[in-house]
Amino acid sequence: MSRVNSNDGGSNELIPKESKKVNSYEEKTKDEETKVVKEANDKVEEKAEEKNEEKVKEETKENVEKRAEEEVKENVEKGAEEETKERVEEKTKEEEKTEELKIEEEKIEEKSEEETKEKEKTEEIKVEEEKVEEKSNEENSNKKTNEETNDEEIKLKEEALNKSNLDEKENKKKSFITKKRVIISATSLLMLMIVTVATLIFLKYKKINFVDFDKQDYKKETFDIESEEEKNRKADEELKAEEIKFDQIKGNSIYDENIINILLVGDDQKSTDDGHGNSDSILILSIDKKDKKVKVVSLMRDMYVPIAEGYSNNKINAAYGIGGVSLLKKTIEKNFKIPIDGAVVVHFDTFPKLIDKLGGVRATLNKDEANYINGKLKADNIESNLQEGDISLNGDQALWFSRIRKVNSDIYGRDDFGRTSRQRHVLDELFNKYKKMSYFEIYNTVDTVTKIVDIDKDLEGKIPVIAQMVSKFDVEKIENMRLPLDNAYTDTRVFIGSNSVLVLNVSNFMKKNIDELHMFLYGRKNIEDGKNKEDTNIESIDASSNSSVGNNS
Repeated sequence: MSRVNSNDGGSNELIPKESKKVNSYEEKTKDEETKVVKEANDKVEEKAEEKNEEKVKEETKENVEKRAEEEVKENVEKGAEEETKERVEEKTKEEEKTEELKIEEEKIEEKSEEETKEKEKTEEIKVEEEKVEEKSNEENSNKKTNEETNDEEIKLKEEALNKSNLDEKENKKKSFITKKRVIISATSLLMLMIVTVATLIFLKYKKINFVDFDKQDYKKETFDIESEEEKNRKADEELKAEEIKFDQIKGNSIYDENIINILLVGDDQKSTDDGHGNSDSILILSIDKKDKKVKVVSLMRDMYVPIAEGYSNNKINAAYGIGGVSLLKKTIEKNFKIPIDGAVVVHFDTFPKLIDKLGGVRATLNKDEANYINGKLKADNIESNLQEGDISLNGDQALWFSRIRKVNSDIYGRDDFGRTSRQRHVLDELFNKYKKMSYFEIYNTVDTVTKIVDIDKDLEGKIPVIAQMVSKFDVEKIENMRLPLDNAYTDTRVFIGSNSVLVLNVSNFMKKNIDELHMFLYGRKNIEDGKNKEDTNIESIDASSNSSVGNNS
């Protein structure tokens, strides 16, 4: 409590101070109350707003759900209506189809009924016709019995007359046919006589290069020396010349009068100055007159064999280099026991003329072969633009095609095997052209060929006969063989003094090669004692079983 004094108004000063404090406190409390009230109001408002928002959200959800339900109901109702419409339409269509089918069935039944009625009518008509025919047949049979007696007498008379007339006609026909045959045979004989006379006149008065090959001089024997390329090649074996023995060469030569063997030699005169060098190609053309077949045997020029007339063992082409055709013939006869009836030498400078005269040859070249031929001809200033593929070769191109050695081919083979295969291919092509010629074309061909090749004098007078005979053979292709056979030789490096040469050594396989050659040319093997025994019990080897026989390997 405040103290109140009666002295000079001291109590009046204390009261106002306390009232001021009270007032200030009240004001503070009021402010606080207002703040609290505001905060409470604010919270109330916030809660109200939140409640309003929740209500709005709930209302929106309810509205959305109601709308979705309404839409679903509408879609369901629409779908049901559409389905009912479609079903109604399908039912109507099915009903229409059933009605159409019923109508068609009724029509078919009507047609079948009509057809059955028509059949019944036709059967009735047939029955009536058969009855009528029976009656008519009975009447005719009665008439025939009466007329047959008269007709038989008339027929006998007519037959007698016809026989006499036929006999006269047949006699006339026979006489006409015999006259016709006589005329045809006479004309054919005249044609043959004309051709033979013409060929004989041609042989007598034309300049033909008939050569007596036995008069060629023999030279001193020489031996090839290995090239650098050959030295780098691996050999199956290396032997001295004196170590190689040819013990399997036995018996005399096989013979058959129906077989003609002609030696074909390819000679490159450019390589030597004395008339001939080593032969570039060696082939045997064999003509079987009895079985009407043409066969060709290629002899690999690197085949190592004994050279005839006492010369040393050497490559077979060295025989030609030493003693020409004469020594080569004797060497073949000595080693392979077959007779050579004559020889033809084709010089490489005249070979293109022969090919061009016959219209070229076809061959299948790979890219390397085409480039090789083009390069060789361009070196001789001859234009050539061959491409790979099946193409026609002119004379110059065919010559270098036949001489390819260092280019391998999937068709013709590798190395010298490929070269001999290509040479046989060229002969096949020439033979196919020759078979299509007429007699007069053959005459012209023989005229051309005999001017540009050297022909053995032993064949004088036989060339036109052989040409005509072969043209009549019903043969489409030449049968081919190569010596040595596959697996019947070894690659051997032979040392001759200080030098060496790579050869095809056949010393251990001579019997196999000889037997296969005889079977190929003669159909039998020659026995070792030299007698030509034609016995079916002799063991035979089918030449066609070897891969080097009967194809262009």
